[in-house]
Amino acid sequence: MPIEKRRAYEIDQIRKTNRACAVGNLMLAKTKSWQEFLKSETEVLENLPRKNLRSGCKDIQENVSNEIKKFCKKNFVKMEINILDRMYEDIKRYRGLSMPLLEFEQKYGKFKEKVLKGMPKHVTVVISLWGLQFKFPEDFLSKDICDGTQMLIEGLRELEPYQRVNFQNARNNQELIGTLTRRADFVMRATVLGCFNLLESFLNGLAWEFCQDQKKLSELSENKKKIIQDNSGTSLRKKIIDYPEIISGKKFEPKITTLISERVGQIKPYRDSLVHPSPFDAPKKFGGYDKLAKLYSMEPLLALEMASSTSAILGLIFVHVCDEDPIIPEWFSELKENCDEVIKFIDENPITSHK
Repeated sequence: MPIEKRRAYEIDQIRKTNRACAVGNLMLAKTKSWQEFLKSETEVLENLPRKNLRSGCKDIQENVSNEIKKFCKKNFVKMEINILDRMYEDIKRYRGLSMPLLEFEQKYGKFKEKVLKGMPKHVTVVISLWGLQFKFPEDFLSKDICDGTQMLIEGLRELEPYQRVNFQNARNNQELIGTLTRRADFVMRATVLGCFNLLESFLNGLAWEFCQDQKKLSELSENKKKIIQDNSGTSLRKKIIDYPEIISGKKFEPKITTLISERVGQIKPYRDSLVHPSPFDAPKKFGGYDKLAKLYSMEPLLALEMASSTSAILGLIFVHVCDEDPIIPEWFSELKENCDEVIKFIDENPITSHK
């Protein structure tokens, strides 16, 4: 091979390896800036002495640090330098990468099963200066509930001393009590909405994953297809019961159906009063209740109990749709642990109105 062609080949191989290392370090969250990431490509190699190029090309494999090799082996079924180099181009273009899991695995390679730890198939793979991350709505929303309940408990503890003083003493601290109450009410309302958002997100995720299997989908009746594909404006209450039954192919036990319906029925009017606030009463077919009355009478205890109910309902659905030995997602374990603490707080601290 002519010297010039050999030199161009060696430069290309060194640059390719440097780009692969840059992607590996980025996934390891070891890159401090995008300037550092781009350095692997902007570094001038053409002026290097021939001896340096030969040495650099010979040591290409060693240039990929053991840490990067170990990271790729631990996380991916197969990840080679050429793939990392190709990934570099996409990351460089957008200063990061955000891609649905299915698309990522088709384009670059599969993650090892243990890495995903029971994450849903609609997870988004994100590579940024923060490293390799996985994002999905259930994780965000469950953490919202965990943070919301803890903030609410903290707020109730701050308000508790003022419940033991007479009204005149309370009025002397009216501004502080007002601030604490408004904060508690805000977190209460956000937690109530978060519970329903999590339920719907989780159910929609299960339905979407089921619909990816065209064979299973083709075996459903047209009515069940409309329900699972949400083509008929399926209500949340119906999703909670129908989706798990359609996905698993078996019905809930009557007592479980009753339990879920009762829990959802108790708290849904409060959620609807927040989502659709109105001086008009709810239609009779939806209970005919006074929406504003529900909105004004909402208490922290309701939000705490709703978080507990949400965790319980999710647990029942997991058991129903999963195999005998399901992988319990980390986000759900964290939510359940948090809600166990919430139940303990309720049992140990009788909550009175803070209004």
